[in-house]
Amino acid sequence: MIQEKLRQDAKDFFHAGLQAVQPRAAVLKALRQRQPSLPETGGRIFLTAVGKAARGMLAGALEYLREREVRSSDVASRFFVVDSGNYARMDKCEGYIAGHPLPDVGSLRAGQRLMQLMRQAGAEDLVLMLISGGGSAMLACPVGNLTTHDEIDLTQLLLTSPLAIDESNLLRQQFSRIKGGGLARQAAPARMLTLLLSDVPGDDIRTIASGPTAALLGTTAEAMELARAKGIWERLPQGMREHLQAHKDDPAAPAPQNVEHVLVGSNGMMVSATAAAARAAGYETNVMDGWMSGDVGALAERLLGYARRRTHRHNCAADSSPMAFCCGGETVVEVSGSGKGGRNQELALRFALGAATQGDLSAPWVFLSAGSDGRDGPTDAAGGLVDGGSLERMKAGGVVARDLLANNDSYRALDASGDLLRISATGTNVADVQIFLN
Repeated sequence: MIQEKLRQDAKDFFHAGLQAVQPRAAVLKALRQRQPSLPETGGRIFLTAVGKAARGMLAGALEYLREREVRSSDVASRFFVVDSGNYARMDKCEGYIAGHPLPDVGSLRAGQRLMQLMRQAGAEDLVLMLISGGGSAMLACPVGNLTTHDEIDLTQLLLTSPLAIDESNLLRQQFSRIKGGGLARQAAPARMLTLLLSDVPGDDIRTIASGPTAALLGTTAEAMELARAKGIWERLPQGMREHLQAHKDDPAAPAPQNVEHVLVGSNGMMVSATAAAARAAGYETNVMDGWMSGDVGALAERLLGYARRRTHRHNCAADSSPMAFCCGGETVVEVSGSGKGGRNQELALRFALGAATQGDLSAPWVFLSAGSDGRDGPTDAAGGLVDGGSLERMKAGGVVARDLLANNDSYRALDASGDLLRISATGTNVADVQIFLN
């Protein structure tokens, strides 16, 4: 059946994209190309990895150090912190489990321990810092009298507000000793090489994991202005409002001068690999340029419009080959209901509803939207994979798609139609990917 083949192809292309951004291979390749100078006799290497891809990145770095015949005694630390879904013990490594998307006590323990390690680094040492998405939540080290509970409340607020990732991280940086270059300043004067797996638009190093080794995204005054402009000032924890007011005239801390940054993987790399897999399978394939961002409803309409134009031109050309397009990024969902779901599940549900409402998208077709980390929001699914029969299956399952969407309950809708894309944790994190096949 053509529909089932399209569904399987979409899954296969998604997994092909994932393979292109596996962290172990990406770090090993980057280090082999970079050939960083290692400490002289007496110097040490502090090996540290943070984020959903931390274990894979750490494994790649350890393999490289073995290739360089670095003695075990010259490696002062083998530290990593990941979320529970990506955790497994690593031999002779110090591992921490931390919360995601909300920080927790594990995040505080990991943050405090990492700062302690950085204080031990000296001018003759090298800190090899491996950063991937999710690090914002996994490292907590609040300033002043703020607590981990304040950081949890802030993160919960940001997750349910229409802020872009750089806007959210501008606020996070104001309340952390680690974020916004704090970690690098703690390690100075040690030399630091930071390898990054990017899950943010434009691969901005200041935004990935809230930039623990990079410059601040802005000043305290700018963070205050943003909170007021977005209508969340009064909803910030009181201690955080007081902190911002007390430091509103402070200049931004200078960018760390002891760091070199190297990008080893990104959303663009994954989208390109996804498209290459579709082309190799015989699809006439296009990649939508740019980072797909903003409101999830607006993006659903944009993708529907693009799908209609592409299929219309394709059909007029009388080309017998199947058609595909791919894109990637990260949307924003303003949560007003009490349902369960994630941005990818909501995007998939909105696409299915829009296709049914307009009625001019020629079948058979499928649309996949999924997170590269294997988890979409606080659910066990990576996203959704819908087709022309999804709404009928939802109806047969006893649910009304529009009612569930109004309650931000995309998980229940897609579960009823068998359209949840469930995969295990992938060990990487480069934001989201969308695939349309026709």
